[in-house]
Amino acid sequence: MTENIIVQLGKYDVPILQKQPDFEVDLLKSNIILFGSPQSGKTNLIRLIINILHKKMNVENEQIFILDFGGALADYQTMPLVSAYFDNSNEEYVKRVFKILETKLKENTRALQGVGFAAKKDGQPKHITFFIDNFNSFLDEPRYQGYQEKFARLCRDGLSKGISIVVTASENKGMTSYINNLGQKIALNLSNDRYGEIFSGKVSSIGNIPGRGFANITMRLREKDRKGKYHEITGTYNINAPYEIHCNFAEDINKGDFRINLRKKFQYDADNKCFGKQVEKYKIFPQTFGVAEYHHQLEGEQDITDPQYEVAVGLDYVDFKPVVVNFKDSRFLAVYAKRGAGQDQLVDRLVTNLMQHDMRKLVLFDDGRGQLKMLKDKFPAAKYISQYVARSELEKEKETPKEPEPVQSAASVMMGGRTSAGSSFFSGQKAEPKFAKPPEISKPVIPQGSKLSPMQQLIKYIHEECVDVGNFASLLYTGKEYLSMLERNPNVPIGCLETFRDPTIFVLHSKLVYSSVRENKQFLEYIMPILSDMAEERDYIFIFSDVRKMSDIEMNDKFNTLVHTAFVLDNIAEFVSEKGQKTIFGDLDVKLLKADYALCEKGDGYFYDVEADSLKKFKMIQEEDF
Repeated sequence: MTENIIVQLGKYDVPILQKQPDFEVDLLKSNIILFGSPQSGKTNLIRLIINILHKKMNVENEQIFILDFGGALADYQTMPLVSAYFDNSNEEYVKRVFKILETKLKENTRALQGVGFAAKKDGQPKHITFFIDNFNSFLDEPRYQGYQEKFARLCRDGLSKGISIVVTASENKGMTSYINNLGQKIALNLSNDRYGEIFSGKVSSIGNIPGRGFANITMRLREKDRKGKYHEITGTYNINAPYEIHCNFAEDINKGDFRINLRKKFQYDADNKCFGKQVEKYKIFPQTFGVAEYHHQLEGEQDITDPQYEVAVGLDYVDFKPVVVNFKDSRFLAVYAKRGAGQDQLVDRLVTNLMQHDMRKLVLFDDGRGQLKMLKDKFPAAKYISQYVARSELEKEKETPKEPEPVQSAASVMMGGRTSAGSSFFSGQKAEPKFAKPPEISKPVIPQGSKLSPMQQLIKYIHEECVDVGNFASLLYTGKEYLSMLERNPNVPIGCLETFRDPTIFVLHSKLVYSSVRENKQFLEYIMPILSDMAEERDYIFIFSDVRKMSDIEMNDKFNTLVHTAFVLDNIAEFVSEKGQKTIFGDLDVKLLKADYALCEKGDGYFYDVEADSLKKFKMIQEEDF
């Protein structure tokens, strides 16, 4: 049980008592705000407090968070009690600290059950000290305005719940609303007028001396006797008035006795260059985040349980846990992305990992941009649809059929083309449908010069390889838009009426999918729901890799019911407010999104599980070849 956390920061000069007692602050009773001019000793005082916490506290009862806007505390990020050290290079890290602390505040509130932190005897949670160096930078930056109310709440409610705040500032402008909740005020090396503004009263001049200044008294003064015991000083003095102070000097954490004792207390491992005892560490992403960095950050943690269907795409920003797409649970995935945001890398990683298993077939539906051409080059046997093709060419392919070749997976390529005995089950070859031979009926003559559009080719492939789509395919074979059953059966090739697994990945990157032209509308409204019903049984996976806005309401609604998981490679609040109102993201609150998520850096994205209503921001694994 922690009843107090008293840090001795220097000496008071109390003329009325003619004594110079210790300048002490109890972090369980007072937050600290430290004002000072440059080179006045502000950073030294923060270092001193962190050093004292490492001397007095342990990993079981203390945790430190640092936001360093001044850049002078970088050496402390590896200290055993420091859970998180972030600078202001990435706004997401600032948001991340406040998310963590808000969660801790809620957890501590539940654990304390209405009892103050210092009075909680059983089940007392771990104490947290939150440092912000150069608080003025935090206040002056427009992008951090959304966190100022969160900070005020921590100052107001944190002390009684075991969260103490220590901040440094060079100016007191705009800080009136915070000062009342930062009980311990310290000011170093300022003019008399500035001292007066901070303490609301006159002070005597002490000159320009680093480490010297004024502070109000927040706890009863004590002094040590000859036997080393502390006794409270009796006398009349104003506990809220400013008194002159002289701050102690912080020891160098990398030298001398402090370093020796620190390593001994927290069991430093010289071989691995880390402390054996340390608090949970919240990490930051390296400058480049590839596969090697991803596994290094995991530190041996298991990320995949079912490699046939699960693909890890990165780590989430808050917990640094793997963000994994599970295609066994969700057969339809949508990717919303702005240009150049990394969707090519994302789709390539998804497809390449999936193609390592089960000898899957691959169908690529591209458009004039040719952005799936790289996947076609990687998997030459893939069915690639991107442009108009003469009907006569397709008829020739049909008249001279070849032995079907399954798409080679990455695993089979590595095996030199050899496959296991069990892989023939997934080879894509199908038994002949068991139907009586229909009577021969002459086919209508179709002009040899006619061509099939990419969408018509895709529907034709689905009809012949996946499922009978009925009259939606009749025009492709007979020239008629509608046929009766007697007419259709002999002339329209019926696809897979039999039920067997046919593992296939469909990557739909073409803008045609979202056009309201008749055949495109029919594909999304009628054919895709049919495929959805049989996707799990037949082992189909659909990746809509470049989702576009749909003007047709019925198409949009059908699409939204299909998609269960989605990526957004864009600033989420802007995306939802400008483009996403009619998407699966339409129910998300834009105001909350702006408060909870920062702007995307390069390689950032969001993963949304619709059914779980879970939105995670993550850093995407970036392949070196791109």
